[in-house]
Amino acid sequence: MLQFYTIGGKKVNQIALPNAKSIYFIEHNFSSGGYLVRLIKNNELIEEKKMVVQ
Repeated sequence: MLQFYTIGGKKVNQIALPNAKSIYFIEHNFSSGGYLVRLIKNNELIEEKKMVVQ
């Protein structure tokens, strides 16, 4: 699962991912600014990255 948060901590989107490994294109309509993207698997945080939308 991917979770998207504003830098201020507000969750703005959540997307379930299939278990198969592949490349995914995520359509978004985020406003310009910074976001945190969290990869969650089995309710465990796997990775967190910052993302900037221009």
